[in-house]
Amino acid sequence: MWPQVVYRGVDRLLHLPSPDEVDEWRSSGQQELADLWDRYDEAQESGTLNVDYVLADLQRLDFLSHQLQVEIIYVELSVIPQDLQKYPHGQLWAEELKRSLSYIHKIGQRFKKRPQKAHSLGYDLAHPIRSFHSAIFQPGLHKTSPTLPEILNKNGLLSDLASAMTILDKANALDYGGLPFCILEIFSVV
Repeated sequence: MWPQVVYRGVDRLLHLPSPDEVDEWRSSGQQELADLWDRYDEAQESGTLNVDYVLADLQRLDFLSHQLQVEIIYVELSVIPQDLQKYPHGQLWAEELKRSLSYIHKIGQRFKKRPQKAHSLGYDLAHPIRSFHSAIFQPGLHKTSPTLPEILNKNGLLSDLASAMTILDKANALDYGGLPFCILEIFSVV
């Protein structure tokens, strides 16, 4: 992204080590680090990490003990574009969105409400599923919206829903990926 803008949005998942890297840690005596990644992978795959704040915080502390800085965030899907048919891949996006949102709905049903200690960092324009590719973070949107860096807040996000709505169409005009960019509100959970 742009060097002068800090980004605390949704598009910053951990670099996941390959199975070979984990095996290498085990063979070099770093069993604890290998076990940490195994626990993370298991919690992520089961969906538990998405809904259990205590587990997420324990994992955050474990990662910190290995000098890996992570932040717990909570994400709410604020806006889904309603006019997908006007985009070249609109039909595909609509079908993929319907399929993907059923998974998100299951997580939402388990979580039920926003965590008590959550505070808003701002709004991101991103795909609403894991990978969470962000139009703000990844290069591209700032080329079609040259004022983008000027309207981002200190977290590299849009401060309000109205600002996000004004550039949602430009983000989707990038025609990137198998899903539309949606507006996600990002919360830090402390």
